[in-house]
Amino acid sequence: MQNLAIQMKCPYDPTQAGEVSMPIDLILPMSPDDAPRTYAPVGRCIYCGEKFAPRLGLEHIIPFGLTGNALMLPKASCRECAKITGKVEQFCLREMMGKFRAVVGTPTRRPKERPSQLSLPLVLREGEGRYTFDTEIMLGPDEFPIFLTGLRMKSPGILEGAPDSDDGRWEIWAFHDQDAISRLLKEHPAENAAAYMGKIEPLAYARMIAKIAYAHAVSVVGYGSMFPLVTDLILGRDNLMCRYVGGEWDIPPAAEPTSIHQLDLSLEEAKERKFLVVTVRLFANLGAPVYKVVVGEVP
Repeated sequence: MQNLAIQMKCPYDPTQAGEVSMPIDLILPMSPDDAPRTYAPVGRCIYCGEKFAPRLGLEHIIPFGLTGNALMLPKASCRECAKITGKVEQFCLREMMGKFRAVVGTPTRRPKERPSQLSLPLVLREGEGRYTFDTEIMLGPDEFPIFLTGLRMKSPGILEGAPDSDDGRWEIWAFHDQDAISRLLKEHPAENAAAYMGKIEPLAYARMIAKIAYAHAVSVVGYGSMFPLVTDLILGRDNLMCRYVGGEWDIPPAAEPTSIHQLDLSLEEAKERKFLVVTVRLFANLGAPVYKVVVGEVP
C-alpha cells in the first residue's frame, strides 16, 4: 500500500443542523504538498478528562496500523486510557485485520515481524454452525485471498428513538475474494471443506470506530465544545454499542480506488436535541460499510 494523503474540503461552522460538515479523504498517491496532519495539543485526556496526568500521549485518530501518522492529536490521552483503547485496537488490528493488513501492506511498527507466509486454516463443516479444523495452507501475502470484515449497522438508536438494545440492529459484513478462495478449496478432496478466515468481535470493533469518530470530533471542534456521549463505550464502561454507533444499512458503492478512508463531521437534530455525528468509512475503496457515530451533544 502506498502512502496516504490528506484532503481537507471545508471548515467547520456549526450553524445549521444537517448542512455543515468537515470531510476528510485519505487518498493516494501522496504528493509533495501533502503531509501528515497534526492538530493542536489538547492538554488533557479526551476520554477521562484528566488534566494533570504525568504524561499525556499522542493519539492517532485513525490507528497507526491503518494510516501511519496521517492524523495525529498530541497530548490527548492519559496512560490508563491509552492502555484501554490500545488493547481494543490491538485486537482489531491483529486478530480481525492482521492478515488483511499484511496482504494490502498497511503500516506496521514492526516491519521485521510481519510474516512472509500467512496461514489459511481449512475446516470441515459439520452442520448447524459447527466445524472442525482439518489442515492449513501456507501462502505468501501476494497469494493470500483478500478478506475484510466489518459491521453492517442501522442508524444509531438515539437518532431514531429506538429502544436501548443491540438486537436486530447489526450484522456481520465481509469483503472477500471468492474466486481465490474457491480455487484453493478445489485442491481439497472433501466437499464440505471451507476456509477459516479469522475472528470478529463486534463490540470491540464498534469501540474502535467510536474512538476514531470521537478523536476526530475533538480535533475539529475542540475538547469541551460538546458533552461527550461515547467515552463510556470507548473505555468499556458501556457495552451497548448501537445506541450511539450505527451506520447506513444500505451500503453505498465503493469509493474511487484512491480513496482509502473517509471521515465526515456534521450536526444533526433528533428529538429536539442537537448532536455531533461523525461518519467513518474505513477502506471505502473496497465498498466497506459506512458508520455513523453520535459522539456528543451540543446546546
